[in-house]
Amino acid sequence: MSLMIVAMLMATYFKPYVELSSKLSPVDIEKMIPREFNGWHEINTKANYIVNPELNDTLSKTYDQVLSRLYVKNNHPPIMLSVAYTENQSNKSTIHMPEICYPAQGYQVKKHKSKSQLITKFGPIPVNQFIAEKPGRIESVSYWAMVGTKVVTNSWQLKFEQVKYGLRGYITDGLLFRVSIENTNINQAYASEEIFINDMMTAIQMSDRKRLAGLHTN
Repeated sequence: MSLMIVAMLMATYFKPYVELSSKLSPVDIEKMIPREFNGWHEINTKANYIVNPELNDTLSKTYDQVLSRLYVKNNHPPIMLSVAYTENQSNKSTIHMPEICYPAQGYQVKKHKSKSQLITKFGPIPVNQFIAEKPGRIESVSYWAMVGTKVVTNSWQLKFEQVKYGLRGYITDGLLFRVSIENTNINQAYASEEIFINDMMTAIQMSDRKRLAGLHTN
């Protein structure tokens, strides 16, 4: 039997057929993330705050749910929150990492000496951070992605988890959680983002912490 035939049989045998999301707690971003918590509250998005750098048609084709909000709290710069979720990640519909989305909208992405994880009282969250710049605008960006309840921070990890679940017969879901601040004081911006994420994780349900950030403790 040729290697090609073996590969075809294996591909057929291991073809994903069950959506991973059906085995986990449901995701409803609007209900999971409160509009007010620990002094933070949502305000109407101003024209100069681009909460999500992806184009609307791209978002609608890629994700089943998209949340874009602007939060404020005393003594902190406004924080742009974007959370996007898809129940079925296929080759035509997989989450987009921000390092790809920002340059597509005219930003230059610059790495910054930043943290590889955020510490919360529920455990650490692996995180990716970078600076996005274009004329007249500088953003500090912190993000991670989810496959099921597993955090990934780059495209290679994302694909690895998809293949791993695929070999078990699952089609993976995917979630992207991103916060950003328009501020030239980068260290202050990252500090505010960390406080915001900690406050949110404290305010939401344990099952939601697991789905949004891979945090498994209460």
